[in-house]
Amino acid sequence: MSITVSIKAIIEEKLKQFEDLPALPSVYIKLKELIERDRSTREIASLLENDQALAAKVLKLANSALFSGLKEVTDLNLAITRLGMRTIETLVLTTATGSFYVAKSPADLEILSKLWGHAAACGAAGRRLAVRIRYPDPEKAFLSCLLHDIGKAVILNAVSRLRIGGMNGAVLNHELKLELIQGFHEEIGYKLIKSWNLHEDLALCARFHSCPEQLDQPNILVNIANLANLISRKLGESLHPYANESLVDNPLAIQYEIGDLEMASMLVEIEDQMNQLKSLVAKTR
Repeated sequence: MSITVSIKAIIEEKLKQFEDLPALPSVYIKLKELIERDRSTREIASLLENDQALAAKVLKLANSALFSGLKEVTDLNLAITRLGMRTIETLVLTTATGSFYVAKSPADLEILSKLWGHAAACGAAGRRLAVRIRYPDPEKAFLSCLLHDIGKAVILNAVSRLRIGGMNGAVLNHELKLELIQGFHEEIGYKLIKSWNLHEDLALCARFHSCPEQLDQPNILVNIANLANLISRKLGESLHPYANESLVDNPLAIQYEIGDLEMASMLVEIEDQMNQLKSLVAKTR
């Protein structure tokens, strides 16, 4: 047995028993508590203002094409009032999870940058698809798609911290890392989102986005995540881009009669929103 095969087997066994799941960002936990206690917008704004960088990013996202209203807002109180608690919660979690896509190793950072681009593309696509099919909660669709591959970032960071027989996991070759994150990201993403006590549908999107047919009951959010994932590949925002991806043959597109022309128009919108999201959140990473 080669050293590489032996190391791979050791890591795979560790990943099967992986429980070292990162906690939710503390600012999001505090925000969620305030929202659940029905606290005032002033208290919530005060919490966000304690982190000036985060507050600035939330305002920029609130004024982006993805979340824009009729008028630019420059005050957190106004942003919360205009957008509502649900959207503010989404914006904070979006900004805070950017910290999962950082690494000291240039090789790992290259992978994580692609993963963040994929997450941004999927989030934008999920929200746009939700609006198109009149799904009642576009923010939930956005988060479901944004977080569907978060397991990949968690695995990459975990593997890079491992020490196996005196070898630092960070020096494992690129192909082996990609194989490991592809093989385990759905299970670990599911565990992570469940541990965060987020909605069950978000966890299901992490687990079944590539195989919605395996669910006992159809789930519209998982179907949205499945098509959003393909859209990101079509746009080149993926570890496995595929420009020739057929989107209109996807079951969701067929069900809602999204044809070639409409899909092409949606791709332009999604790409623009994705680029804004990538650039606005990048500096918090």
